[in-house]
Amino acid sequence: MAESLNFDWVPFYREIAQKLLSYKDNRATLVAEIKEVFASIGLALSKLNK
Repeated sequence: MAESLNFDWVPFYREIAQKLLSYKDNRATLVAEIKEVFASIGLALSKLNK
């Protein structure tokens, strides 16, 4: 009948959502931290600035 669905990604996204909640009233800090991570690994973040 219906094939078994595999949702192994749900706990990962649930944890990300929980972590993001601490930034719900402080977007500037979140953006600054994301920029810092990307800079530390040498990647550009041009879309985030828009």
